[in-house]
Amino acid sequence: MSTDQRDEKSAQASAAAVANPGRRRFAQAGLGASAVLGVLHARPVLASDTSIYHCTVSGHVSGNMSRPEGLVDCSTLGRSPEDWFAEPTWPVPGNRDEIFNAAMGGGSYFFLSKNPKSQNDPSSAESTEDGTADEDGDTGKGKGGAKKPGAADPAALDPSSIEANAASEPKVQTEPTKWPATMEHVLGPANDGSTQDLVLGKVAAASLLSARAGAVGDHRFPLTPAGVQHMFRSVYGSGAGYAAQSGTNTVIWDRAKVIWWLQSLYDVS
Repeated sequence: MSTDQRDEKSAQASAAAVANPGRRRFAQAGLGASAVLGVLHARPVLASDTSIYHCTVSGHVSGNMSRPEGLVDCSTLGRSPEDWFAEPTWPVPGNRDEIFNAAMGGGSYFFLSKNPKSQNDPSSAESTEDGTADEDGDTGKGKGGAKKPGAADPAALDPSSIEANAASEPKVQTEPTKWPATMEHVLGPANDGSTQDLVLGKVAAASLLSARAGAVGDHRFPLTPAGVQHMFRSVYGSGAGYAAQSGTNTVIWDRAKVIWWLQSLYDVS
């Protein structure tokens, strides 16, 4: 090969590197480039799935919320709090006793008004047979397990006593106590939804489980578990709001908008 030919090939190689600097940077990055690609692939590329794009955050921000004939009904992509509460098997890595605060990535969100193990728990030294505690911590039984004279008989409780016991069950609250609420507590009747944060917690818990499940039928839930956590934390309490994006367009969603959107992903009837 002549000197002129070698110089020409060298010039062509240099021009290619300048024309495609991104390719050159990735080639030089080595393992770093693989890590970047791994992060990109870990995110659901839902904009290309036109059958559910109208259900996504991006679809709502862009205004593409209509559902032409043949596209997916958004309310079929997830499951409601009531469905998950009744479901005996939950998707990993969590379970019914998973602490909600930890499930949302850490923080101080929901607690119980009282010790849940003091309710109808024979193993608790503070419990009696009817789930209430004597002032001295007595369980209402004598030696050998025999019932003491005058001890309450559950079968003889009148309706007003039963209602009183039900009212004394621990409730989910935002005020910190030493008893953090579990996912089951936040999803179930212990969460009365009396505040917007409690409603947010209920729908976020259901959405996290739906995201962990990954798919209902052939379609994926339009948020990752990390996405649910971030959305919840952005609007809980005095949160500044969730930055909903579509391309270069960003809209800040408040707590009410986040609740509305998460509820749109399951049947609320």
